[in-house]
Amino acid sequence: MRSERRRHVASMSDDARAKALSSAAHNVMQVIWPEARLGSYAPTTYEIDPGPCEVRQHEPAALPWFADRTPNMIFRACGPLVAGPWGLPQPDDDCEEIEPDVLIVPLLAATAAGDRLGQGGGHYDRYLERRTKAGTRPRTIGLAWDCQLVDSLPTEPWDVPLDFLATPSRLYGAP
Repeated sequence: MRSERRRHVASMSDDARAKALSSAAHNVMQVIWPEARLGSYAPTTYEIDPGPCEVRQHEPAALPWFADRTPNMIFRACGPLVAGPWGLPQPDDDCEEIEPDVLIVPLLAATAAGDRLGQGGGHYDRYLERRTKAGTRPRTIGLAWDCQLVDSLPTEPWDVPLDFLATPSRLYGAP
């Protein structure tokens, strides 16, 4: 899936990529209310960029934050970004902790039914399980290039399905 995503993104012109990101943002915004506290992610090179979705909200999105290489992920308000324990950008330690109402989730692959294949660390599943147990589970929207949509994925009991999947061409899930 990483290779397929890389090929897909590399084949796109800058104009085609910009149009695809705008279309994906339009699809995401169908299921986010304006005052929602948004959680998002800092994309890696070939992940679809959630930035166009974030700029449509009234306040900046919160991003994942890790104190160290343990699996305890929280979200902090955007501010100065620093390299986190895995080298990915994350908010500085002083940024306010936020519990998002809506969470845009990165992925390697997903199904129209909401099954998701992540990077393999289980950080989002553990975060969502913790929020579910607290009765504060956020709405989840997987964000993907169309090439990342697959017919089926293996699932485990701890996998938390997405509420929606947004691609440049379509929103999956009932708004």
